[in-house]
Amino acid sequence: MWRAANNLLPTFDNLQRRRLAVNNICPFCQSIGEVVARLLRDCDFMCQLMRVFQLPFDHISVSDSLLDWLAAFFVRLSASNRRPTAVPRWEAPYLSVVKINFDSAFNLQDRSAMSGAVVRNNEGLILAPCVVPHSNVSNTFVAEALACKNVVQVAKDMRFFEVIIEGDSLTVVKKLNSTIQDSFIISPIIVDIKDLAKSFHSISFRFVRRGENKVAHSLARESRLVQGSHF
Repeated sequence: MWRAANNLLPTFDNLQRRRLAVNNICPFCQSIGEVVARLLRDCDFMCQLMRVFQLPFDHISVSDSLLDWLAAFFVRLSASNRRPTAVPRWEAPYLSVVKINFDSAFNLQDRSAMSGAVVRNNEGLILAPCVVPHSNVSNTFVAEALACKNVVQVAKDMRFFEVIIEGDSLTVVKKLNSTIQDSFIISPIIVDIKDLAKSFHSISFRFVRRGENKVAHSLARESRLVQGSHF
């Protein structure tokens, strides 16, 4: 849209201005030159297309400049899309399965991190919250991977054999669910986690949004001044 507002799109009109041998006529209506305003606003074909997609272009003055028209269009579009959205919430596991949510807080200044995790059963009851510090951490990816390794170790030590591990680090979860081993910085930690996972009857790694992971997130953030591990 920024390129459209500044007339930087490669329309036939602009290509012709740059001395390219092209036909300047709009390919949709076959009537006048294909300029940005015509393509996005005035073309009958585009008007029909916007009606199909129910875009709120009606009642916007075509006498305005293209920039003003675009601004008005997006104001109306934003207003029409304001609908209540469901707040993501943590969901309980089933039967004898326990669910463990993890997160981490990384401190760039001293290269430290704090893992936060919470273990809950199928009734949503907290079986164990824990925070564990880590030192010499390279970046946030390593911090998240260490947090995940920590919760798998906790589950093994507490003798939970059917677990679901949830975190809001998409990179960590994707690599745990992949069979491909690469040279990314967290790959050795991913290998360790997969080795630990062999101790369980069933274990799965899932990505969740921050709203579903907020307890572990709060634990990690609010425990940065804690010394040592706490369970």
